[in-house]
Amino acid sequence: MGDDYVQAPADGAGKKLQTFSNVVGANTVHSEAMTPVSSTGTELALATEATLATVHGHVDSIDGKITACNTGAVVLSSGTVTTLTNPVSTKTVLTASVPTQAAVGVASAQVVASNGTRKGLILINTSSAYISLGFNCDAILYNGITLNPNGGTYVMDEYDFTTVLVKAIASAAASNLAIQEYTT
Repeated sequence: MGDDYVQAPADGAGKKLQTFSNVVGANTVHSEAMTPVSSTGTELALATEATLATVHGHVDSIDGKITACNTGAVVLSSGTVTTLTNPVSTKTVLTASVPTQAAVGVASAQVVASNGTRKGLILINTSSAYISLGFNCDAILYNGITLNPNGGTYVMDEYDFTTVLVKAIASAAASNLAIQEYTT
């Protein structure tokens, strides 16, 4: 691996970017190299294993670098490390509804009603059959979200959140689906 450079587009100054070149097959491939600098352009020293520290428990002040802190939140400001004892959470406390279950059959049917206050949903296949789900539509066996037998689980999160009804279909009659819904 050789130290090399790539010419940047012309801006009148002829700037270059530092790279490391490697031969891959018949091609010379450039990997970008970066050097951290301060706001004044002075090169910053890189941390080495000897200059790093691991912090466990409550610490009021530290001289040096930190690689891990297993309690609280760490805030860096002007080289100062502060441990917050009461971090602020942006999560909303949810209320769990009474756990329930549904016997899923070999025809698509509703297992969870639409719920405008829903904030979470967990569905667990506790049967020995496959169960497929449909959101606001008929479920089609082995299509979309399919829960494997004996513990296949669906956990609704912020990326697939919906308040619509849920339908299910199973590969065997009377297949048990455990249901836990959360609201605010």
